[in-house]
Amino acid sequence: MSSAGEKRIRLKDIAKMAGVDLSLVSRVVNHNAEGEVSEEKRKKIEQIIRETGYVPSSAARSLVTRKTRQLMFIFSDNTLQGLANEYYGGMLHGFSDACSAHKYNCLLNILDCSNISEFVLPENLKNYSVDGCVIAGFANHPLITHLDRHLHPVVMIEPCLSYENIPMVNRKENLDISGLLDYIRKKGFRHVWLSEGLYQPSLAEIKDIRIEGIDDYKRDVEEVAEFFVEKIASLSRENRPDLVICRGHIALHLLRILKKNGLRCPDDIALMSTSNFEANRFCSPALSLVAQDSREMGRYAGELLFRICEGKISREDAILEARQHIFPITITEREST
Repeated sequence: MSSAGEKRIRLKDIAKMAGVDLSLVSRVVNHNAEGEVSEEKRKKIEQIIRETGYVPSSAARSLVTRKTRQLMFIFSDNTLQGLANEYYGGMLHGFSDACSAHKYNCLLNILDCSNISEFVLPENLKNYSVDGCVIAGFANHPLITHLDRHLHPVVMIEPCLSYENIPMVNRKENLDISGLLDYIRKKGFRHVWLSEGLYQPSLAEIKDIRIEGIDDYKRDVEEVAEFFVEKIASLSRENRPDLVICRGHIALHLLRILKKNGLRCPDDIALMSTSNFEANRFCSPALSLVAQDSREMGRYAGELLFRICEGKISREDAILEARQHIFPITITEREST
């Protein structure tokens, strides 16, 4: 390995040591050797790189490739505590896995993506300083169009939105909730309030179960929980839901407020969380869970973004693939059902 006092190793030095053309070394260093460099030569070049401690200049490489090898994960400001929210923290973890697998740097930012009139693109995102980004959480359409223009390509993770020109991961229209319906029938539930993130219009056609979608995506979770309990209390017993399935923070608040209003869980109303929070296991009663693997969502979104950036898949094909990709739902039964 070269010390501070020694001459800096350059690509042409490695090419000379390996006895190969400079262009081959460049392809190996820039992870663009597939189909262009033999396995034997690639291994020889990589060995010399390790032995010499060669570190490519990121600035120089960016000038040549017009890529920074940096991908950004953006939390929309409505994601409820961002990294403190285990659901979105899992997404970031999966996205980081994908970046590491392909030797990209993983960057993180939190932006208010709800209002374009007040939005200012941060300096570190201007001038294409990242190759692309994944956005998790709600963002309005004009703002997404604006970000896509400046940060192309963009991949979104959000179940309740749909943009025709952007790859959307985890669209609720593509969820396979047949297992959830089987569970509901097995437990004998007949009237269900279902999270907006899982509700599909076709559920209204089911004859043996009354399923209503509920808006549980507002930011003030305690206010939403209070509203649900007030609505439940105003209904006659035969018109009340016997099962409520909602987002994790709301489920935790709802459990507390139900008790406060003299309603027992699960005797009066059963409850399930759609967020795999550790706190679910330590409630009284412990909350049952219907959820997806958020880490796998983040990993898949990162892989899709990588393939777009590398030209391995077109934007149009990425949109179609994301629409068809299914993330399985798992059910964990606990005391609340």
